[in-house]
Amino acid sequence: PPQQFVHLDDVATAVATVIQLDDSGVYNVAPDGWLTARDVRDLVGARPIIRLPIPLPGRLDRYVARRVGHQAPTGLLPYTRYPWIIANDRLRSTGWAPRYGNDQVFVAAEAGMPWDSMNAKQRQNVSLGLGATVIMALLYGLGRWLKRSMLRNTN
Repeated sequence: PPQQFVHLDDVATAVATVIQLDDSGVYNVAPDGWLTARDVRDLVGARPIIRLPIPLPGRLDRYVARRVGHQAPTGLLPYTRYPWIIANDRLRSTGWAPRYGNDQVFVAAEAGMPWDSMNAKQRQNVSLGLGATVIMALLYGLGRWLKRSMLRNTN
């Protein structure tokens, strides 16, 4: 779904603007526009897309909560499923304007993948370790398969 990302500085200036107005109305604090799922994917870079059946994220969250003791806020899941976009027209009519766009805030907040912060040697070591693990797992599986097939042939 479309998403909006607002910078903390923009929230602070919006609050200051509304306080100066001495108005008791409701003002939505939001950047201009939104990012589509494709926009977010383009900003993040190539990562696999994993589509989950609707009940699965809730079940996974409950499982993690039981095992680790940490659970995402209950009301957060619908925001990942459905669009939730707000307009900042009323706040903009006061003269306030966001300094940061959705894309700027998203990029600043995105932690990236763990290997993004690794140097070449660290990435090489991780790759070699994972490669060796995969080879060992394949050899183990091959050994078990050969053992089973030899036992079947002797019977």
